[in-house]
Amino acid sequence: MVVLTLFRFLSLFLFLFLSLMVQGNTKQDMHQVYRNSIPSLAYPDKKLKGSTIKAVPSPSLVSCAQECLKLFPRCKSYNYITTSMICELNSIGVSGSLIEQLEQMEPASKTVFTQVLDQTMLFKQCSDHFKYGVTQNGLYYLQDTHHNWYPVYCDFTSEAGKAWTLVLSFSYANHAMPEFFSIPFLDDGSLSEDSPNWEAYRLSKPRMEWLQQVSTHWRVTCDFEVKTIDYRDYLRARMSEMDLLTFYGSPKCGKVEYINVMGHNCTECTALFVQSSSAIFHHDSTKSFSCTFPPTAGSVSSQDNFGLYEYANSNFRCSSTSQATTNYWFGAEI
Repeated sequence: MVVLTLFRFLSLFLFLFLSLMVQGNTKQDMHQVYRNSIPSLAYPDKKLKGSTIKAVPSPSLVSCAQECLKLFPRCKSYNYITTSMICELNSIGVSGSLIEQLEQMEPASKTVFTQVLDQTMLFKQCSDHFKYGVTQNGLYYLQDTHHNWYPVYCDFTSEAGKAWTLVLSFSYANHAMPEFFSIPFLDDGSLSEDSPNWEAYRLSKPRMEWLQQVSTHWRVTCDFEVKTIDYRDYLRARMSEMDLLTFYGSPKCGKVEYINVMGHNCTECTALFVQSSSAIFHHDSTKSFSCTFPPTAGSVSSQDNFGLYEYANSNFRCSSTSQATTNYWFGAEI
């Protein structure tokens, strides 16, 4: 019994150690990076034979785990061949006592068999990944309302205590595309939703609605991929106080937690926003009507901020250059 317990401990240690070693060389940007493993049981130099449903290239044990999760519930375990970096996804796992589990596997040099222990995991938002040790920004997979896996970009570092999921991003060069100009958040205007990017990306409305159910805030940033957030040209609101997906007004005051336009800002105030059947959500900084956030000095006539950009100002970061980006996020506490 002592030998078996020691073997299990060493197996788990080796799995965690190899995962961390591989991560040291993992590309950042839009790529998933785990600090700890997904709850699992690992056996070095072992594999499960005869139940492989798919074999895919994989740079690490961790990314192999993600490939398995993408096919949940069909995938219940995986063999990771370290020499060829191939991930074999299995339709079954092992069961019974440790001795019985070992009998169900066969020797395989430089291969690690891993069985996901928690088959009931549900990754609805980026903060769910944080629960399993994720602390670095990058591309991760979530499940939609039909339990299908899809990739999103997660931000865990820009604002303490919150995890953010990117739901829309576009460059100023692409601002006239319908998905970023004339299709409001009221309607479905998905674009490249399975390929998150900064220049032209929009999540479908059903997936946004699914995310919204487990989110507390939404925000808009400019040039997130190249600039550290300093809260200039930035907007954040509580879901409960202004619903981005149902907001309708031309124009209308909306409650924000914080807004900054070209250095002019206010906290816990109302600002003037527009979203109609033919115009995506945006802020007009030249008028205030009955809103408490006054017009911004230095604005051009009818200046659009955080979207549309029919009347743009190069002094506003999101519209400062053709490469500048506008980024919408849904967030939750972590």
